[in-house]
Amino acid sequence: MTYSFVSTEPSIRPRLIFGFDFTQSNKPNAPILPTGLSALELGDFAVELKLVPQNSGNMIYVGYLIPRQPFVTLPANVRTNLTFNLDLDHHELREIEKLREAKDLNLLVNFFFTAENQSQPKTKTMQSAQIIIKVPKSDWVEKFLPDLGVKTVSLIEIPQLIGDSEFSETISHVDDAWKQYSMGEYHRVLTDCRKAIECLAEKIKSKGFVKEEIAQEGKKIIVPDWDKFLVNEELGDVVATINKKISRITATGAHPGRIICREDADFTLMTTHAMVNLILRKYSLNCV
Repeated sequence: MTYSFVSTEPSIRPRLIFGFDFTQSNKPNAPILPTGLSALELGDFAVELKLVPQNSGNMIYVGYLIPRQPFVTLPANVRTNLTFNLDLDHHELREIEKLREAKDLNLLVNFFFTAENQSQPKTKTMQSAQIIIKVPKSDWVEKFLPDLGVKTVSLIEIPQLIGDSEFSETISHVDDAWKQYSMGEYHRVLTDCRKAIECLAEKIKSKGFVKEEIAQEGKKIIVPDWDKFLVNEELGDVVATINKKISRITATGAHPGRIICREDADFTLMTTHAMVNLILRKYSLNCV
């Protein structure tokens, strides 16, 4: 048995198609019952797919490949190609992208199936095999991801938010926003982004980086002093403006009667994630 190809097909749900060539063999350790004289009926397929991360020996379960033909006759001395489907959702694709780490996609396929000799007397045996598949990064990004419904734009690796335990609540809100995004709950994306921004601002103020501002109502309010925290007045002004604008567009009741679309969620989530990542990074470097 050998790996022959992986491809996609038009489908409502993202679908990968894997092809494998099966041949009978007279080798003692061959994964197919050695006959060479009569046909074999293959069936009862259980085909498990695992992802092999680049920097870890721990393989991650992806799913089971579903055969397009539950049973197939394998003639003697003839190569036969069998195809299997793998249906994914967009959340699973994002998880695969995280584990791929912008490198080649390495997969392990575990085969379990029965092989029944069609000559008399018939005998059925359990067979197993393992195959490693390597999908080059260029093929995966330029061909497969667009075909699977991932937008045909430059692929950007979003950095994982890593910070001190003090910022765990902020990070949790951003992670929740990504989960809502993957489920198409775009209005909830804005809600979680607002919570993340508010939580981050309160944490910076608790560190003593505060200043007074005059609100629109003429009242004095205490706000984060981003200039002082970032030790950069120009960058601080930009962050302060972004913080205010994101807080405003995500405020409860800010869009009565308006349908929040994917583009709204794209802009809000990307901006929030980038700002939170910047603050966490500056905090870890400055050890405030």
